[in-house]
Amino acid sequence: MNGFSRRRILAMAGLFLVLQVVVVARGAHLALIEGEPLRVLAGRQHQHEVSLPPHRGVITDRNGKRLALSVQAASVYLRPRAFEAGDEAVAELARILQIDPAAVRAAVASEKKFVWLKRRTSRREWSAVENLQLRGVGTELTARRVYPQGDTAAQMIGVADIDGQGILGLEMKFDDLLQGEAGVVVEEWDAHGRRMLTSSVRRPARRQGARLELTIDSGLQHVAERELEAT
Repeated sequence: MNGFSRRRILAMAGLFLVLQVVVVARGAHLALIEGEPLRVLAGRQHQHEVSLPPHRGVITDRNGKRLALSVQAASVYLRPRAFEAGDEAVAELARILQIDPAAVRAAVASEKKFVWLKRRTSRREWSAVENLQLRGVGTELTARRVYPQGDTAAQMIGVADIDGQGILGLEMKFDDLLQGEAGVVVEEWDAHGRRMLTSSVRRPARRQGARLELTIDSGLQHVAERELEAT
């Protein structure tokens, strides 16, 4: 081996050594210095934290007859950046959800990452939406407050809003007890904005809503209110 070949081999070895040192240094810099900020950034881009509300407590009369309860519903949302379907899909979404097609088009054109299309849909509506399997459109299971006895004792019972928070009557007065403490679902999303169902992490509600039993008899209350109205 002549001197030129030896120098060339040493030069190549030196170059590879320098490159290796650069790679190791860069890796150490990313891991030790920029690691935490990059991890937080990746989490924001690929993870979405969804509140997992507890089951709101039932309100009953003295005999256990339900005056207020929550039934399963779902809210339909759209991620504009991931939505790629055309006008036909927009029209079908509007038809299923019984909303103005212009509202769906406005949501698709929005600069926001997340837009509600319709809150508290019926089972038929959200099942039909899920069957469409449109990228960027999904459903989040929620609950809808119903009052089986209609107007009986309505002013006393009050009402809960679309977010399940009491705003009038006993629903508001005992809201903290009825509402419970929420949990959370952490969902993973891929680079195309599609939810990766297998990677969801559930932290269940820490406390379900309490049952509130009143001293009134709903039957007698109904008769009394009917007679008062007639009078």
